[in-house]
Amino acid sequence: MTFQDRGLDLRDDRNVRRVGELILAEDHLTRAPAIESDPARRADLFRLLAVTRYSRGRGDDAIEAVAGGLAVLAVLGHRFPRHPVTLAVTTLGRFLAGTVVGRR
Repeated sequence: MTFQDRGLDLRDDRNVRRVGELILAEDHLTRAPAIESDPARRADLFRLLAVTRYSRGRGDDAIEAVAGGLAVLAVLGHRFPRHPVTLAVTTLGRFLAGTVVGRR
């Protein structure tokens, strides 16, 4: 039985955890990014795959899924700085900018 047979949507990670069939969810989510044409949606599928793998206690595999999602985002033009200090400074700057914008 698949998630679609149950009327559930894999895009909602609450459904994946609620059903408790993480092996089935991981199987579907492992194949899904390969057939998804929208890069933003593909990155979100990698996020769901990471959540599923982490819920199964497979942290290393979850990190691999996160790396896949970040690679998709890099293709979209959202590259991350390679140097750790630069990454920390830009992250802090974006956080502060978001805080200022969020207060308005």
